[in-house]
Amino acid sequence: KPLRFIQTWIVPEKSGLEPKYGGYDASDKLTKNEVRHLASSTKDNASDTPVKLNQDVNCSAGELELGKCLSVELPKG
Repeated sequence: KPLRFIQTWIVPEKSGLEPKYGGYDASDKLTKNEVRHLASSTKDNASDTPVKLNQDVNCSAGELELGKCLSVELPKG
């Protein structure tokens, strides 16, 4: 079975914060040609993501079929 692995290091918003990290098995939740919101800020109560980080961040992932494209709306800020 193929393995897809994403490892990203994001610097916390300030020194001294307790490290936050997480993992997520999206193998049965990702749908081709769609974007999945995987990580957001611990201060973002509006987003229900499997990973919360001590930074103003939004991380998403998706897999597109050849020749497909999609648009993602980004909030101002």
